[in-house]
Amino acid sequence: MMTAEEFHSWWNAYQAAEAESGSGYLGLLDRVAARGNRTPGIPDASMQLLEAQLQTHYAAPQAKSAAAVYRLYRQACERQGIPPVSERTFYRVRARFTTTEVIARRQGRRAAYASQPFFWLDQTTPRHGERPFALAMVRALPSRKGAGCSFTGKIELLPRQMEAASVFHIECPQCLAVREVHPKGDRVTFSWHVKRVTNTPNHGMRWVRRGGAWELSEKKA
Repeated sequence: MMTAEEFHSWWNAYQAAEAESGSGYLGLLDRVAARGNRTPGIPDASMQLLEAQLQTHYAAPQAKSAAAVYRLYRQACERQGIPPVSERTFYRVRARFTTTEVIARRQGRRAAYASQPFFWLDQTTPRHGERPFALAMVRALPSRKGAGCSFTGKIELLPRQMEAASVFHIECPQCLAVREVHPKGDRVTFSWHVKRVTNTPNHGMRWVRRGGAWELSEKKA
């Protein structure tokens, strides 16, 4: 049950939020982020030394590992009589320190691309490279070398026929190219292929079209 003090506390928060933002409901929300002591407990000298060690040993082309930098930082603190931060605090500060520029110094600009902010390509996009729209990257599709055969698409062969015979090689009725085909669901599709130009006879068990029906190239024993 709510006490009188709690009621007045909630009511005052409601009125303050309504006067500030026009919605008293905002004052009734639980302000978890505002709890606790937010004052940093790390001495300024210790933090300044930590940032200097990160700048010297971490953000460099011949960069050391984070563990090595932390050891150097503790040694520097001992020499100067400064209390060092804990290892957990060190890695938290290092995470904030590791910007795109730091990654570029350590691993090169190509490695830093992944951490760069995303840009919608328009007239306000920051200039990149020698051309205004050089930020765009075109993914090259694999080229289809050679002339393609016109026979492609779904064929009148049932998946259960192929599975019963355990034969999954099909001969193109136009160019005689042989391809391994596995049914997808209830359909069998002969994909795009380069037109066969040799006259070498095909060997091995395969499906061939004779007339209007598909049958095995040779009978099984």
